Amino acid sequence: MLILIALVGMSGISFADEVQSYGLSFVKDKQLVLFSNGKVEFGTLARDAQVQGVSFVSGTFLGFYKNQLLKYSELVSLTKVQGYQFESHTQIQYYGERDSDTAVYQNKVQIQYFLSLFPHQIEGIPCRAAQTYGFMISNGVYFYESGKLESCYLDKSTEINGIRYAQNQWLRLYESPDLRVCYSTLEQPKEFLGGVLCDGASHLKPQYWTIHFYETGSLAWCFLARDFVSEGVSYPLGVILGFDERGKVTGIKKDIWQ
Repeated sequence: MLILIALVGMSGISFADEVQSYGLSFVKDKQLVLFSNGKVEFGTLARDAQVQGVSFVSGTFLGFYKNQLLKYSELVSLTKVQGYQFESHTQIQYYGERDSDTAVYQNKVQIQYFLSLFPHQIEGIPCRAAQTYGFMISNGVYFYESGKLESCYLDKSTEINGIRYAQNQWLRLYESPDLRVCYSTLEQPKEFLGGVLCDGASHLKPQYWTIHFYETGSLAWCFLARDFVSEGVSYPLGVILGFDERGKVTGIKKDIWQ
């Protein structure tokens, strides 16, 4: 299926210096990468264009899936994508790899993640700017394919459902209509049902996350901020203690990945 892409502007680049693909004009340079079928995989727009409902200016670097859907864009000017305003140098990855996606995303895009040098407010959550390491940019903002926010680093301490989470810590949400935290790090130690005191960023060394909740909101595990006794068994401060959805202790976890 061909993707409907409209040419909406002109640059001063000569047609002799351009490669045509998907109804678009790309600069013929060393950044141009072609699939084995001759279609553009990665390339720089030679002229302003609209791709799947998004208006890009010339100079924008684009990538495509084999099914001709947009895969990637690196912006060179302020650009509105999926209702969000993104600044120059923002890198965006899109959903659309499956062959069946051509019918879904023919005239729209769905952001998978973006890397921006500026903070962004997403669904009321203050997401931190991506971090730069030399020429590399990492730690972006991620979305579920439904469009709901999946995860990001918090730009400032944030309260969600009465619990405050720490600035500069990773937040992962469940894919639910309302905001339900899956993983993150508390700003300060907090006591939960049953007298469990979970530790926070004020005491713990930086990690991806230090507390986990079930989608129901009940505690799944956390780092203990003090000794805890359950059914005659004592668990010392500092261990990662797990619980089932009814609040019963399931045991000590060896690490946050278990």
